[in-house]
Amino acid sequence: MEARGFAPKLFNQIPTGLERHVLTVTDGATMRGRLVQNGKPVAGAQVGLVPRQRGMGAELKLHGDPYDEIRIGTQLDGTFVFANVPAPVEWYIYGKMESIAERGATGAIECITKKDGEDVSVGDIHINTGHRLRGKVVLSDGKPIPDGMRVSISTDQGFDTQTVPLNQNGSFEFLGLAPGKYEVFASVRGYRAPAWDYRSRTDPPSTVKIEQDLENFVLSLDPVK
Repeated sequence: MEARGFAPKLFNQIPTGLERHVLTVTDGATMRGRLVQNGKPVAGAQVGLVPRQRGMGAELKLHGDPYDEIRIGTQLDGTFVFANVPAPVEWYIYGKMESIAERGATGAIECITKKDGEDVSVGDIHINTGHRLRGKVVLSDGKPIPDGMRVSISTDQGFDTQTVPLNQNGSFEFLGLAPGKYEVFASVRGYRAPAWDYRSRTDPPSTVKIEQDLENFVLSLDPVK
């Protein structure tokens, strides 16, 4: 539960009944900055903000901060302002891939809100040259890719995803990737990624590390039985 225009606090589960409960919200902090490329402001792009520590741990218990990604557009001068940002929280801030992929990439930048009422400036966030990933989705039974299927790539920092359509031969291309580790996952009707044992201490086959342009990445899918 949260109040519009206020930073939400994490509430414990509250049972229904006649007992009156008091839920507290605060103003939160303000975070501002500017998106630039080659020293010039970038207008009309999206910037994302998400907690660094978030997710589900063992037994589906929540760990880290439970806040969803916040997105906002840049103004004509490239500036942006996030209002009512929860504090104290460590954050990642970044240019959204699908918004700036044709231009390049920013990667995820660490920042922090320490207290309510604070005004945090992250300064200029620079769009740098991004890398390209070209690859192909193959079906283990040799069948062609159905029409209308898609493939996505997600960074292990932040909460940023880029989605593109699959060609009939299964080929795809992602642009504007910052250096780092990514997960590639395809949505193909009737197929799924092969089983992977998380206890193996190895990355799943869908993981790819981007340090430069990468060609010929292959993602195999098995039929759902």
